[in-house]
Amino acid sequence: MDFPDALKRLHGDAAYQTFVAAHPSAFLAHAFWSNDQWQIGYFHDETITTFVIDATITQLTDTEILRTEHDIKRLDDGAVRVTMVEALDIAEAERKKHYPAEIVQQTFFITQDIGEGAIYNVTLFTKSFKTINIKLSATDGTVLTHNAATLFEMDDFLRKK
Repeated sequence: MDFPDALKRLHGDAAYQTFVAAHPSAFLAHAFWSNDQWQIGYFHDETITTFVIDATITQLTDTEILRTEHDIKRLDDGAVRVTMVEALDIAEAERKKHYPAEIVQQTFFITQDIGEGAIYNVTLFTKSFKTINIKLSATDGTVLTHNAATLFEMDDFLRKK
């Protein structure tokens, strides 16, 4: 199921409609995909409410937002024109071009706006314990950035924070 289909299905759900009525200022903040399910999050009142869309639709408990230097931006679902399959194909082409020796174990991505318009932030976990991160425009598929890090490098990075 692609993002527009998941969103359409969510918008028809009674729990979502009750949520929107109770939180009229809520806005679409992100859509996360992994293991054939979508998690679509709405920002409101300094929290994120997430709906899991797979065989059923489940509303998760609200999560308080940890503040960073970045504001939560509204994701314009109309700007997401590149399909999930196209985004994954672009990410795989980038992996083959820049990291051909890496074998992917798992893929997930988040669709969001971090100040550059709607993007797919694709993360590939590899058999060699690396993560390959590829950011691409969700509007036209342009690759914005790519990098790879070992999980050990990420651990060192997180400890310094």
